[in-house]
Amino acid sequence: AIEIGRIKQALKMRVYDPEREREVIRRAKEENRGPLDDEGLQRLFERIIDECRHLERSESQKKGK
Repeated sequence: AIEIGRIKQALKMRVYDPEREREVIRRAKEENRGPLDDEGLQRLFERIIDECRHLERSESQKKGK
């Protein structure tokens, strides 16, 4: 996540991209073979994405100082 944050910053990309996040979750659900149901998988991915976003923003703020 930190490295992705650096790449996004270098490319002037936003940390938060809701369309991209929806696409990641949609694809994960398509490939889901269990044991989690789709709702459980979505909650898990939303949490992972949220934590990655937090790391990316933290890294971006460090660079801004």
